Amino acid sequence: MRASLRVLIAVIVSLSFTRAEDNLRSGTPKDCFLYSLGKGPDWTAKVSTEFQLALLNSQRPYIDEQYFDPTENALAWTKSSEQPNITTIATVDGRKVIQVVYRENGSLGDIIRMILLAIETDRASDWYSPFFGAQPELFGGQFVSSKDVLFGYIATLEWSGTGAFRTHYLFDLRGAHPKIVSTLSVGRVRRTEFQTEAEYEQALKVFDREAELLSGQVRGPDTSKSVK
Repeated sequence: MRASLRVLIAVIVSLSFTRAEDNLRSGTPKDCFLYSLGKGPDWTAKVSTEFQLALLNSQRPYIDEQYFDPTENALAWTKSSEQPNITTIATVDGRKVIQVVYRENGSLGDIIRMILLAIETDRASDWYSPFFGAQPELFGGQFVSSKDVLFGYIATLEWSGTGAFRTHYLFDLRGAHPKIVSTLSVGRVRRTEFQTEAEYEQALKVFDREAELLSGQVRGPDTSKSVK
C-alpha cells in the first residue's frame, strides 16, 4: 500500500513538473529590457524565453541581480504559487500584449515587486515573448501615437523620496517584436546646482524633451542635461 502511494505521489510530481516545462520554451532571442532597483541589470539583453500563461500558476519570474552585463540569464524563474495580476493591455496585429504584475505592501505602501511585459509570438498562439522585465519601486505606463510612433507604449520607472526621479522607455509596438526607440531620465532641476543661469536654462530643457517623449515624438540624442 505504502509503495503504491509513493509511486502515485511520484507520478503526480512528475506530471506537475512536465506541465511546467511544457509551458516554457526557448525561441528566437529577442530584445528585452531588464532592470532591478539598486543594483544589477539595467540594460537590454537578447532573451529567448517564451512562456504560456499556465506557467504562472507554478512559477514566478524575477530579475537575478548578480549579473552586471547583458545576459538573458538575468530573467529567471522560481517555483511559486503566488498569483499575479495579468492584464491584456493591447492587441497588435492580432497578437496580445500582456502585463504581469506582482505586488507587495512595503514600508512605503503598495509597491510593484515585479512587472513583466510580453507579446504573443504569433496571433492566438498563447505563447508570449517578454520585452520588459523590472523589479522597480514604482511603475507607470501609457500608450502613445504620433507621426514618429504609430503605436507606442511608454514604460516609466519611478523612485519615491528622491525628488520624483523617473526614467521613460518608449517602445514601438509595431514590427516583429517591441523595441525601445527612445529613453529619457528626468529628475529635479534646482537653480543652486548650476554655476550660471545659462546652465540652469539648458537643464530645464529636459522637461520640454520629456513632454515630447510623452507625446510619442522621437528625435536624435538629446543635448539638454538630464538630472539624475
